Amino acid sequence: MPRSSLRCTATSFIVKSDVEALLDATGAGVFVIAPDRKRIGTNAIAVRRADPVPLRFGFDSYARHLDAATSAGTLVRECGAADWDSISTRPAI
Repeated sequence: MPRSSLRCTATSFIVKSDVEALLDATGAGVFVIAPDRKRIGTNAIAVRRADPVPLRFGFDSYARHLDAATSAGTLVRECGAADWDSISTRPAI
C-alpha cells in the first residue's frame, strides 16, 4: 500500500509506531483522525490526496473534521492515539 503524505503541524509526543498505525489505517476513501484526549481537538489526520475532505483545524476541530468527512461521504476511522498531547501518557524512549 502506498504511504500517504505526513505533515506535522504542532509539537507532540508521538513515537514511530503511532505514525505507522495512522498511516496503516489509511486507504482510498478513508479519513483517519486522531483526536486529542478531550475529543475536542485533532492531533493528526491521514488521508489520500484524492479524498475530498477539507481540513478544519482550530477550535473544536475534531467535531468539525467529523462533520466534513461525513458530508463528503467518506468512511471515518479513528486512530487510537488520543494521548499524543501529553508526555505523561507516553512511554520513555
